[in-house]
Amino acid sequence: MKIYISTVCLAGATDQNSALAIAKAWDLVPLELGNLPGDSLTPGKDVLLANMAFLPRWPGRLNLGTSDEGLRKSSVKAVGEALARCADTGIPLYTVEAGWSLDTTIATTGNAAGTLVPRKQAIRQLLRSLDQLAAISQQHGIRLGISNMPHGHGGLLTAATEMRQVIATIGAPHLGLSLDLDFLEQLALVAGFDPKEAALAVRDLIFVLYAGRAIKPRSEGGSGPALVSAKYLPRDWQASVASQLSPVPFVLNARSLLPEQLIEIRERWLENCHATA
Repeated sequence: MKIYISTVCLAGATDQNSALAIAKAWDLVPLELGNLPGDSLTPGKDVLLANMAFLPRWPGRLNLGTSDEGLRKSSVKAVGEALARCADTGIPLYTVEAGWSLDTTIATTGNAAGTLVPRKQAIRQLLRSLDQLAAISQQHGIRLGISNMPHGHGGLLTAATEMRQVIATIGAPHLGLSLDLDFLEQLALVAGFDPKEAALAVRDLIFVLYAGRAIKPRSEGGSGPALVSAKYLPRDWQASVASQLSPVPFVLNARSLLPEQLIEIRERWLENCHATA
């Protein structure tokens, strides 16, 4: 099983070039190219994934499911251009957010910049966007993974049934799922379903897995272990899913950590995944 480190994980890395330099100096490979500034680069053979990279710096985030047709078209155009950049730089897999059931999008502050619209309407808009992007990804020979969203602000692709419906409706070989296990667990806690069962129910659609957001340590009133790095370790169900779905790529979704911390966390993840295999 391969664990990828994203360039956005590195503390102090303010742009892609500085992040790549740090990662390669510490042998933090293979790498995912995250959404950092500074896109005029050649990532190199160790960068095999890109997530929300090569996108313009808008006031708000792109939204493939918005009812604002101008914004939807701009979002599709931006992702299409990012896919072209992946083809030019040799990155075979790109992942992007499914979006929200909003009449506009989410602001850079993380707050909704618009109002909710009916979910079926947003899914229709998402399908229109993905139909176009599936053709573009196939043209460039790049696989496109669509990310499930947090359930807040009308996030799309939150449930396994919705994920399968959307991917199956498009039915394109270059289109699949980028499954964030942490987002899935957040919804499971609210809706009362088993996140492991939900993840395995869409295993045939998954191009890449994400997990590793911090669990608040017990010393801070949370449920996680006391060690600083240990709070990023997987829950047992996540480790089990990652090990069962190997060799599907897995991206460690930690943030603002030092290289030595990332190395330790990656090793502990591998140990936990092997233990639950």
